[in-house]
Amino acid sequence: PFDDVRVRQALYYAVDRQLISDMLFGGQSHIIGTNMIPAASKYYNTATETTYNVDLDKAKELLKEAGYENGFKFTITVPNNYAPHAGTAQIIAECLDKIGVTAEINLVEFTTWYSDVYVGRDYEATVVAVDGTLAPSSWFSKNLSTASNNFTNYSNEEFDRIYQEALAETDLDAKVAYYKELQQILADDAASIYCQDPSNLLAINSKLEGYEFYPISAQDMSLVKFKD
Repeated sequence: PFDDVRVRQALYYAVDRQLISDMLFGGQSHIIGTNMIPAASKYYNTATETTYNVDLDKAKELLKEAGYENGFKFTITVPNNYAPHAGTAQIIAECLDKIGVTAEINLVEFTTWYSDVYVGRDYEATVVAVDGTLAPSSWFSKNLSTASNNFTNYSNEEFDRIYQEALAETDLDAKVAYYKELQQILADDAASIYCQDPSNLLAINSKLEGYEFYPISAQDMSLVKFKD
């Protein structure tokens, strides 16, 4: 079913991403519409955040157009190394049930997920967090049709072409425009259902100082010390 963009879009319209944030992160996450992190503000395309909103009637209409008026069943294979993955899958399943689509959850060891899903691409759907480096190009390279780590099997000739043009571009403003265009293509194509940039909740003892927050998963404890 996911070969049809209308099916992918239907699921996007059905999934309540704000509910995922509310239930799992106290409503503190940033709801996204692309695979770029909002912290990369210069390159981030905020317009993608509103490409889809919850619209069950629209979802059902798209399913009917695609020939799935009575819905279908599929399995979400989820790695067990991060609890919010399983929680997200459960909420997605509950959302999709409202449009007649049944999602069964298969919770597996991370090593199994890595070998079967990420490497073997033997799966129907998954929930996982993706990342990149501080180079914006790294966030999009995994969506190239020729990329070995393109585990979502996304393939779009226009996306491939614009990515290469972005790499070759030397004018920063033009490069930014290319990257924002790439994000909109991923959104319009419903390449994935982009849920959230999870909030990074952290408790710090009041006796300590010097902790620095970073837009990536890194903690530099060398700066932390007890207050005088």
